[in-house]
Formats: sequence, C-alpha cells, structure tokens
Amino acid sequence: MIGSMPRKKARKSPAAPDLNALVAGNVFGWKDVGRDDSAKGGALWGRQADKLGRWRRKKVPDYCGGAAGPGGIEERMKRLARLERYFKELSEIAKARGLPAQWASAEQKCRAALKALDLKIE
Repeated sequence: MIGSMPRKKARKSPAAPDLNALVAGNVFGWKDVGRDDSAKGGALWGRQADKLGRWRRKKVPDYCGGAAGPGGIEERMKRLARLERYFKELSEIAKARGLPAQWASAEQKCRAALKALDLKIE
C-alpha cells in the first residue's frame, strides 16, 4: 500500500494478572489469590481479613492496572518499614526507562514493591 506505515505491535504484558496476584498476596496479605474463570472476565479473587480478623472472599483490586490502583502501595510499604527500599527500587526501575520516579507506571510501582520485599520477579 502506498502511504501506509507499518504498525507497531502493542506491547502487552502477559504477566500483569500474575503480577497483580503477587502484589495482593505478598504486599497486601491476601490469601488464596487465584483466577475465577466462572466470573465475567476471569477476575482475580482471594481472601482478605476484615477488621475482626475473619477471612472474607473478595475480588482483588487491580493494583497494577491503572492510575488509581497503586495508591495504597506507598502506605503499605510504610507500614511494613520498607518505604525507603521501595523508593530506591522504584527510582532504579524508572531510571532504566529514562523516566523520573514520579512518572512511574502502576506496573513499575508494583514491581518495585515486590523487589523491596526481596521477592524475585522476572
């Protein structure tokens, strides 16, 4: 075709649901996190402790998917006494992409949180 440009393939992270499950389980303390194929869209479900300590089955929030998702990561890292390490890992991840840490994506914030907890991820 004349005048057409080749399209770039969209870079899709196949590990995004797995990354979200790792963050839910290891950072936020969810248990039995897994995909429910019977639910619409195959959402992640798990058990989270309520205020009285009872484990309730809930849909796992998308911590790694959007701008509103990683909002609680910094607060959780602060409660786990890993905030300084989290910021160090986040700046290294963002620096590798040529961005300031403030511009890090939700996925990069999730990866930094897992690395701050000394978990090995890709």
